[in-house]
Amino acid sequence: MNKWRDTNIEEMNIFLALILLQGIIQKPELEMFWSTRPLLDTPYLHQVMTGQRFSLLLRCLHFVNNTSIPQDLPKAEKSFAKIKPVFDYIIDKFSKVYVPNENIAVDELLMRFKGHLAMKQYIPLKCARFGLKLYELCESGSGYVWKALVHTGPAMALKDSADSLKSSRIVITLVHDLLGKGYCVFVDNWYTPPLLFRELHSQLTDAVGTVRLNRKHMPVQLKTKIAQGSTVAKFSQELMALKWHDKKEVTMLSTYHDGSTAEFEKGGVKKTKPLVVVDYNNSMGAVDSADQMVTTYPAERKRHKIWYKKFFRHC
Repeated sequence: MNKWRDTNIEEMNIFLALILLQGIIQKPELEMFWSTRPLLDTPYLHQVMTGQRFSLLLRCLHFVNNTSIPQDLPKAEKSFAKIKPVFDYIIDKFSKVYVPNENIAVDELLMRFKGHLAMKQYIPLKCARFGLKLYELCESGSGYVWKALVHTGPAMALKDSADSLKSSRIVITLVHDLLGKGYCVFVDNWYTPPLLFRELHSQLTDAVGTVRLNRKHMPVQLKTKIAQGSTVAKFSQELMALKWHDKKEVTMLSTYHDGSTAEFEKGGVKKTKPLVVVDYNNSMGAVDSADQMVTTYPAERKRHKIWYKKFFRHC
């Protein structure tokens, strides 16, 4: 630290560019980026910044004045406050510079982190399992992240919904700025209460998703088993609930489809599949696509012990 000198905007731009570059040119140790060994050398880095200066800037990287964080906040909110202004700024820019196509998807993403953190979540079905959970709204075609929320527990600032469920409030919060513009949002079975779909439809936004049969207001006729390959659909005004038996029974809820089917060939055998399932399969993987692209070019270092620095590089 006795070699510290104040930085400036130009140097910080170079610092941020090097963080992005480290996601493209990947090396297991940070020191290897400035190695002069012929097998490891990346000559351009020596021209723009020394390894010692980069390490010093990274060590001193901070985003808020800790004394300005209210001490009466819940533990998770207090942790998130260390990077909240930067996160809000970045996500706001994501939304302002791009207009998504008509199909969008809402799902969770988990940034791996195994250290001590009040916000840390455990999701066994995710590859990372432990980490920081984000709720993301992405464009279905490209996987572009248009809006995101960080899970900070019960104190999350969410907009109200007709059924007051947390899952519904998360969807309403994420799509709020796109309501009334004719979008179609795809969700999984945690976000599919029928009352949410009605609320979205009343604001000129369609919704499609898988649904659990034990949800409130789901038709009881769909709870009986059906033959393999068959389809049953029930309608209530703008809502369609459909059950299709492929290898196992799949139940869908939609304000956009009418129960029609499409023919496809698999293994030389012709089969029929509901269009709602076809559209869901084509459009729901947006958040997974975004996660895959982040994993391909990982700007964050795996061994970051300070969570908000790793999260900043992730953003």
